[in-house]
Amino acid sequence: MLYSVCGILIAVIMVGSILVIYNSFAISVSERKKQFGSLSSVGATKKQIRSLVLQEGAILGGIGIPLGILFGIGGIGITLKVVNELLKPMMAESGQNWNLHLVVSFQAILIALIFIAITIYLSVMVPAKRASKISPIEAIRGNDDIKINGKKLKTPKWFRTLFGIEGELALKNLKRSKKKYRTTVISLMISIILFISVSGFIGYMYNGFDSLYKSVDYDYSIQIYGSDTKEKREQKEKITNRIENSKNVDKLSVIDRVYSYTELKEERLDANMRKAIKEKERVRQYFYEENGQYRVGVNLIALNDIQMEEYLKQLGISKLGENEVILINYVDMLMSAKIEGDLTNLKANEDIDVSIQVRENADKSKEEPKYQTIKKAFKIAKVTDKMPFGVTNQDNPIAIAITNKKALEGFEDQMFTSMVFTAKDEQGLKEELKEIEKMPTNFMVFVENVKEQIQQQRNLKLVINIFLYGFIALISAIGIANIFNTISTNILLRKREFAMLKSIGMTEKGFKKMLDLECIFYGTKALLFGLPIGIIICYFLNQGFGNAIEFAFSLPWSSIIISIVSVYFVVFITMLYASGKMKKENIIDSLREENI
Repeated sequence: MLYSVCGILIAVIMVGSILVIYNSFAISVSERKKQFGSLSSVGATKKQIRSLVLQEGAILGGIGIPLGILFGIGGIGITLKVVNELLKPMMAESGQNWNLHLVVSFQAILIALIFIAITIYLSVMVPAKRASKISPIEAIRGNDDIKINGKKLKTPKWFRTLFGIEGELALKNLKRSKKKYRTTVISLMISIILFISVSGFIGYMYNGFDSLYKSVDYDYSIQIYGSDTKEKREQKEKITNRIENSKNVDKLSVIDRVYSYTELKEERLDANMRKAIKEKERVRQYFYEENGQYRVGVNLIALNDIQMEEYLKQLGISKLGENEVILINYVDMLMSAKIEGDLTNLKANEDIDVSIQVRENADKSKEEPKYQTIKKAFKIAKVTDKMPFGVTNQDNPIAIAITNKKALEGFEDQMFTSMVFTAKDEQGLKEELKEIEKMPTNFMVFVENVKEQIQQQRNLKLVINIFLYGFIALISAIGIANIFNTISTNILLRKREFAMLKSIGMTEKGFKKMLDLECIFYGTKALLFGLPIGIIICYFLNQGFGNAIEFAFSLPWSSIIISIVSVYFVVFITMLYASGKMKKENIIDSLREENI
């Protein structure tokens, strides 16, 4: 799961980084074509111009790459210090004591160095080649970026009716300067894609962590495994009594579990489950089908008296008969491969037969085990989706049947016992559990600190959050700087054009409307491309998580809304800045001035 998800994320980051660096160099070189034209006019060859640009790229890379590596390592070091400080209270709460340490990987530095060097070379080479191919006169005039074609510049009549002459001019400005327009749109698009995909990754990561522990309502558990013997029963009872009587335990549930199965006709399965069995291999593998009958797993569970009484009270049942069960056939969406609902359509007062496989030669450990199947008939007292305290369904799509202890008599050898409880005194309970783990037994006892595991997951979520959102902020800052540079430079280079429009009667209001509409066109086109690509990447990330934990694909709506608002905000702010500078310009001076 980690390899597939991180692979997708790294691919997105690499493509985004290449495009951001390429755009930065392309803008810089594009705006200096007049300079290259001047050099060509005094005898500079194409090879010399390419060499000049490549040397400038090498100098910038020679300065930028070492600084980037140093600031990157320093930034990670500072981030780790902040993270360690944030984790201290959580560590203290869970009794842990560890820190994240800065480790410098020279292999990673070398890979980054080679990758950026190649990116800079490709980013500089393409614009340099383009500049060297233009004739000196065209380069000096600076009109090669603007390709005027009467047919291509035509706009629909309804467009002018809807947006006025200002809207028509705004659209034509974008059509005649496609390279600069495309650069701006790509810069915006990259920021949108990175933000949505990384935010989607964080959201799915949270879903995964939360799914693992969403139904856990206890702090500690003790699992007991091993063949049933008189000695085991005595030792198990000793451990149970110690936990029950412990002053450090607040709430306790002792759960005896026997794995069994029932055979149901296809129509007795829920409609969603029938569909999933046919369509999803991951679901189908849990169901054995023979002669139109499906074998469905059933967890037969008996609770200790206190928890049983409390659970029956919750359900409004006074007493549970000896051969009665409470059926929990709710399917957890984590285990059902994106299915959420019922496992079967069994109802109260219906009968259910369960089969339990019992080992015949239990005392002959050296022999090949032989099993016989024993069937037990139960009546369903109630069907519910409410779980009793301490019971979870995180194994597979399996029904849970709560029954009496007496119903499980004779199946002790197939029984798994667990004790789950919450802590009243955390430290005292930890010491007591250490003593229980050291107790001599002839069976396996596993003590699990669930609360600590959940806390570790929260710590991990916090650390990943800081790094990923820090990365989003960094990439977004680069993208915004790129957008700001592109739009503001483009506006300032159009001083003469704007002066001409004002000289023939365009008002400040009309001028502002034209620029505002250009902003809307920039942002809308970036969103039209960026949002679908970002959503597609989120879908693949969801599929990547599905290798370990499956949950329904959902759109990252909050990230989409933030992206839409941010794109228009950044573009409008940049336009305001550039147009503000334009207001200070004198129309006559601008008309006389040549583009720089």
